[in-house]
Amino acid sequence: MKLQTKGKDNKGMPGSDNDKPVGTGTESNMQIQSEAAAERRAALELLDLHEDADDDDIRSRYDVLLKKYKYFVAKGMPQEEADRAMKEIDSASRLLLGFDDGQDHLQNEDGNQGQRRGKGAAEIFSRVWFENFLYHYKYRALAIISITVLAIVLVVNFFNRPVYDMSISFVGEIYALNTDVIKQKITENSDMISNPRIDMNSLPNPVENSFQSSIRERLTVNMAVGAIDVCITDLAYLEEYCALGVFMPLEDALARLGFGGEGDLASDPEGLELFRLKGKNGEEERIYGINVADSGILSDSGFIGDIMVFTIMHNTDNYENCLEMLEILLREEAARQETEG
Repeated sequence: MKLQTKGKDNKGMPGSDNDKPVGTGTESNMQIQSEAAAERRAALELLDLHEDADDDDIRSRYDVLLKKYKYFVAKGMPQEEADRAMKEIDSASRLLLGFDDGQDHLQNEDGNQGQRRGKGAAEIFSRVWFENFLYHYKYRALAIISITVLAIVLVVNFFNRPVYDMSISFVGEIYALNTDVIKQKITENSDMISNPRIDMNSLPNPVENSFQSSIRERLTVNMAVGAIDVCITDLAYLEEYCALGVFMPLEDALARLGFGGEGDLASDPEGLELFRLKGKNGEEERIYGINVADSGILSDSGFIGDIMVFTIMHNTDNYENCLEMLEILLREEAARQETEG
């Protein structure tokens, strides 16, 4: 593979590139390949992807991160900070998907330059690039308006707070821009839950800035005072909060829903992924979480997350409603698996 030269064919002329030692071009190619490999590793690290990530993995992670920063801006993150982060994410995604971005590259064996390495890049990237375009230009002005409106709504709601029959908090790298859909679906599928409260706490672990720290502090207070009944979390926060003793074991709940007693749950029942962890002070392993990421209610409501683990807070006053919520999620998950099957 040789670097493409510009101009006329200088073959045989003194001082032309053809008279240079062969090793010079080889060493140059090796250096370029080494730099490209380093850039790829840095891009994978930025997107938190494995080395064997394919185009679908890259596209999925890009979508999640795009929604993540849209959510943070709506919650008050400075626009400039979000722009910087999304610019880095955008560049990393383009590099991994094989777009050249205008740099000089080695020509391919067929002589073409600047083409996509792989298959289907234009189709894959067109949609996420369009979303990124909207993110950069459409929501900038709306973010300022949203923050102002949010402040007014918070003041009004403080004096006109509705009475909720249960509170569900989503914690960790789980994202959704609109919670109205899931509220509607819960009430449609339940005779007991008529006015659920949905609280989004979309956070990495550990938190990365003061804005995220403030969200986490508010979450900790709500847990301590019993303002949360059900917590649907990612794996990192499940392990952290379980060690603090904030969740209750779920063997009784599973038995109530027909999955057998504690002795029958040594292994996962068919169709369920259970999480067994040690509780506070290194207690014996118990079942503290159930993966509900495949629940139709969550996916149809626009929730995005690799793992979504259902837990019940140890100080809840709405245990029966918590069981009802778990039954709804598992019922919808089973129905979706049966349909896909």
